[in-house]
Amino acid sequence: MPRELTIAAVQMDGAPAPKAERLERAEALVAEAVEKGANLVVLPEVFNTGYEYHEGNYALPEPIGGETMDWMEAVAARHDVHLAGSLYIQDDKEIYDSQIIMSPSGQHWRYDKNYPWLFERAYFQAGNEIMIADTEIGKLGMMICWDYAHPELWQRYAG
Repeated sequence: MPRELTIAAVQMDGAPAPKAERLERAEALVAEAVEKGANLVVLPEVFNTGYEYHEGNYALPEPIGGETMDWMEAVAARHDVHLAGSLYIQDDKEIYDSQIIMSPSGQHWRYDKNYPWLFERAYFQAGNEIMIADTEIGKLGMMICWDYAHPELWQRYAG
């Protein structure tokens, strides 16, 4: 039986705001997308905090399994949707801009942005791996923003 994939790419104001406000707004947008038939909802880069070049970025990373990932797990389950979005992850002593895909069952996949753009290098490390999430809705390759402009990364995904 063929599977049907309906993807919603969510746009949010990128201006920094308190995490609780941003997550509340994100869930309303996820609910709207699911109501329109989406089974994969993709939130913007650092959707949970907003985005700016500022020293305050050093205070934003969360551990794997932190508040935002808990939120993603609850929202994915509540709306029976696969949910993707990036956030700053603290992994040991390093910070990464990590995209997470969360399934409704709570399974998740992580991809660290390989190509930080200009000043982003001041805030987080580059990843060096690719990630193909083998989800219930199909295999999903993961990239973030400036990664898309690098043909060698596309080639790695192509094999």
